[in-house]
Amino acid sequence: MEEDPIMVDDDLKVVTAAEFNQIVTKFSEENNISLLDSVEHYMLTNEIEPETIGSLIQRSQSLKARIKEEAEV
Repeated sequence: MEEDPIMVDDDLKVVTAAEFNQIVTKFSEENNISLLDSVEHYMLTNEIEPETIGSLIQRSQSLKARIKEEAEV
């Protein structure tokens, strides 16, 4: 099943939840920061509304689970 991409900015840049997961995971690993910090960085850098980010996280169960796991540590 193919997922629906979400428009993340006014320049019509769209990403799927899977692409978003890859982007924030890679940034988190490269910069030795938490996934949540990586998500925040992505949101601020790309000027994306929190609601849009929330939707991307909700669509990626693995990312959602890993963020929750990090928060519980």
